[in-house]
Amino acid sequence: MQSIIQRLEVLQSHMSVMKNLLADAQQTASRQAEGTDRSGGVKAILAPDGLPEAIVLTSGWQRRVRPADLSAAVREACQAAGEQQAAAWATAFAQANVPARLAALNQGQPTDGAGAEARSADHPQAVHEAAEPPRPLAEVMEDALTILSSATRNAAPDSAVAQGSGSDGSGRIVVVLTQQGLSSCEMDAHWTAQQSGSRIAAAFKEAVGSARTSLASALARSEPAKSRALAIELIAHLTAQGQQFGTEGGNGR
Repeated sequence: MQSIIQRLEVLQSHMSVMKNLLADAQQTASRQAEGTDRSGGVKAILAPDGLPEAIVLTSGWQRRVRPADLSAAVREACQAAGEQQAAAWATAFAQANVPARLAALNQGQPTDGAGAEARSADHPQAVHEAAEPPRPLAEVMEDALTILSSATRNAAPDSAVAQGSGSDGSGRIVVVLTQQGLSSCEMDAHWTAQQSGSRIAAAFKEAVGSARTSLASALARSEPAKSRALAIELIAHLTAQGQQFGTEGGNGR
């Protein structure tokens, strides 16, 4: 019968293979995606993670988009870019043969050498991710119970969505990001009417940079991130216990 440590190692091996599959697909997919609004006056560029990276306002954009409608045009362009990026990922998954390779993994078959890499690991990757020794088990369990209690109280699914808000230095452009992309974009219409396209694009980039920082901080505080950190500590404890048990068993023989 497999020990819990062996089962954790098998689970980590599967996770390593899946990570390799996603990496193969990511190499095939385009690193950026672009989309335009229906007027053609605004182009949005998404980073590989699906979050906006920049906007470009075409020459004469004022004749195509009213300043009051510029925020909506940016959102529309980002949505179009997101659809293009999703299509690129679907193509990449097909070209990387991800479904067939996942099926082979579920059947315990090697997947293009990725299994050899996974099998070479002596311990779960989560153990190596623990930069410091795990805290006392009692503290880890107390935090785990706190997160479980919080998850039980927060029944509304929307409450768990992390988001980050940011603005440019003048506060004229405010954006909100989630892991899914641009959630909202508000631009001061009076201000945009007096600015060049390049100035607006620079302010948008500044606001997005601020929102990215805010989103990263929110994600670090999110329940999934806390749960993952606790899981890493628990696996480290279990691994240490398993190694101690194995040492004692060997000395007893």
